[in-house]
Amino acid sequence: MRWMLSLKRMASTTKSLSAKELAGRAFTPPQILYPFAKPACRQAKTEKETLKIFNTPHLNIAMEEIIQQLENEIKILFHEESSGHDIYHLKRTLNNALTIQEKEGGDRVVIAISAFLHDIHRIIQNETGKFCSPKDSLPKIKEILDKTELTAEQKEKILHCIEYHEEYNFSGTGKTVNDIETLVLQDADNLDAMGAIGIGRTFSFGGANKVAMWNPEKPFIRDSFDESEKDVSTVHHFYSKLLKL
Repeated sequence: MRWMLSLKRMASTTKSLSAKELAGRAFTPPQILYPFAKPACRQAKTEKETLKIFNTPHLNIAMEEIIQQLENEIKILFHEESSGHDIYHLKRTLNNALTIQEKEGGDRVVIAISAFLHDIHRIIQNETGKFCSPKDSLPKIKEILDKTELTAEQKEKILHCIEYHEEYNFSGTGKTVNDIETLVLQDADNLDAMGAIGIGRTFSFGGANKVAMWNPEKPFIRDSFDESEKDVSTVHHFYSKLLKL
């Protein structure tokens, strides 16, 4: 995709930073991870300013209203989330998705709402203590969508995107869908698993799920990735998934 050229520019910029400079920027995700995004996003320094994204051409007034309506419920659902899939991850994924959509096309409404609701299955998994796939979360997501004025067609497309957003080329089944909305969501979500934020989120995920940081006694033997199977350590997770994105 054309936006990959921007990622290369991002990588070259990041490599030129000293360790001290990089650490100082680790808490300003829009600057270090998304330098190719719109100025309003790059300059956001507080949550309040970040919300101004919704007043840029990214989203029209109707879209802004739907997002803000959903945010009230999402904040409640995700207020105790500590595995790196919190509401700020959802907002970064939303911003990534709309940035990519401007280059690649696709239904902006479907992409935006899908990005903002894509990790509901993580909350269900935290509550039940059992693995929950994106598909398993669709009834809950539909319940949330039914409170909005989205059309039936839009809701179906959103549910489709979320159901298939965790497909990877290196998983057992590979990628089975090719609609632009789902592909944009996949890339937007994967981008937040890269760079300084991605590393931090990975160790947060390991800690929240009681996964050892490193176990040198276990080999790297996973030939394919499966979300339902935990890696034996966080370092193993880098090799089984993150370094393959």
